[in-house]
Amino acid sequence: MTRSIIIALAVVVAVFSAGLVLRDYLFSDRSQPVLIPGAAGSGDAARPAQLTVRRVAGNVERRGADGEPWQPLAPNASVSEADSVRTDQGASAVLSAGEGGMEIELAEQSELAMHELKRDQAKVVVERGRVSAAMGKGGTKLSVGARDNDAVVEAKQGAFAVLRDGEGQVAVAVTEGDVAVTAQQTRVQVGAGEQSVVPKNQPPAKPTRIPTSLFLKVSRSGPARVNQRSTELAGMTSPGAAVFVNGTAVTTDATGAFTAKVPLQEGKNQLHVSVRDAMGRSRQEQLADVTVDTQPPKLKGKTVW
Repeated sequence: MTRSIIIALAVVVAVFSAGLVLRDYLFSDRSQPVLIPGAAGSGDAARPAQLTVRRVAGNVERRGADGEPWQPLAPNASVSEADSVRTDQGASAVLSAGEGGMEIELAEQSELAMHELKRDQAKVVVERGRVSAAMGKGGTKLSVGARDNDAVVEAKQGAFAVLRDGEGQVAVAVTEGDVAVTAQQTRVQVGAGEQSVVPKNQPPAKPTRIPTSLFLKVSRSGPARVNQRSTELAGMTSPGAAVFVNGTAVTTDATGAFTAKVPLQEGKNQLHVSVRDAMGRSRQEQLADVTVDTQPPKLKGKTVW
């Protein structure tokens, strides 16, 4: 076979192959994009992610979606989107997004709902109690909401804590970096060493310095023995702190002042006031007991007819 014939055959084969490629391109279904692992648009960022339970202390439980029963949560377990985690009194839990990723810690008597967990974004809601977060270097954006409050805390760096009191007020304290707090269409930036308080149905307060200590002063006026089934307390605490009187949440104003009407039972009653702030500090005050006596006095003596 001569050299010219070989060259001619090679040209024919090349043209035929090019025709096949052109046919596949023209008549193939190109409506679906080709996903390349690791490339932009691959959808990796939108895929559901999980958090790993790095540490558990005390009684910690998890509940899945659709009202599943609460189950004990052990270290190294996974927490998925739509799960909820809660801690009992004296308990805590740390949830991690992996080595170098963000960490979320639940303080005692707290509950956190996972609304969305993605590679580049996580959205959680504080149902009650206190949650702190330390952002890693993975670039994940964390959004923290709170039940009965439209406040949203957003961060991609730094460290901060969110405290929801029993009445729906939210306090945000930042220890590193800065975060954005939005409520009632108002947005403020809270920097390191600052906090902002968001009352229910109100915009976030202007950031102020985090108090160096947690303050509590409470008093009650009136005798130690009463004939009515309630008494009133008045007190003052650090702005943004959550107040509980005999375990019941009490509303505070912007300055930290509060009043409470406490129900009483017949006989001796204890009065216990506790406060805790977004930094995780707590204080307690035990007031003098109040005795309720609503029984009429017994009459003595003889009846003369």
